[in-house]
Amino acid sequence: MENKILSWEELVEKEWQDYKRHGAKGKFSHEGHAGAEWFGKNISRFHGKFLDIGCGVIPYPSYMKYPEGEWWGIDPLDGDSTRMFNFTKGVAEELPFSDNTFDLAVFATSLDHLANVETAVTEARRVVKKDGHIAVWTSLRKEDAYDEWKKNGGMADEHHLTMFTKKTIVEIFNLPIGKWESFPGNHCIIFKNIK
Repeated sequence: MENKILSWEELVEKEWQDYKRHGAKGKFSHEGHAGAEWFGKNISRFHGKFLDIGCGVIPYPSYMKYPEGEWWGIDPLDGDSTRMFNFTKGVAEELPFSDNTFDLAVFATSLDHLANVETAVTEARRVVKKDGHIAVWTSLRKEDAYDEWKKNGGMADEHHLTMFTKKTIVEIFNLPIGKWESFPGNHCIIFKNIK
């Protein structure tokens, strides 16, 4: 466990240094990024109070403009500018929010960066209302690449602690899939009936 936490800390520092070097254009959720626009359109039917788990360092991820509601975000990095949404510094594995608070929780390219995915999913389910939803935007790998990674351990690649296949993501959430959309190299999964 100690090595995994150290790897997570190194990854967080690497992401921060990348942002300082390249700015928002180096991140997936900047304005005009096709994947962010695609994800935003997939979650546009939701209304209410939303939580972006692993919101990143940019002031306003572009997918937030699609659904109408109040956005909250949590990330271990403060960023270097004022956020255009409610922000709390913290980690996905220990969400500092009350039970049944949000209508929608999103993991937008953040799930594969987490130190403990299962704990983060449990926390997301806890803070989402009984009739709420969780939306995931992530890369899915082929079974053989996943099997090789599981056999060898360590980080999935230089940017990700873990990786998923369609099968493993469904197993982790243990929830029925409400909607499944594909974008080249990425997938959006919306899970229904959280509780």
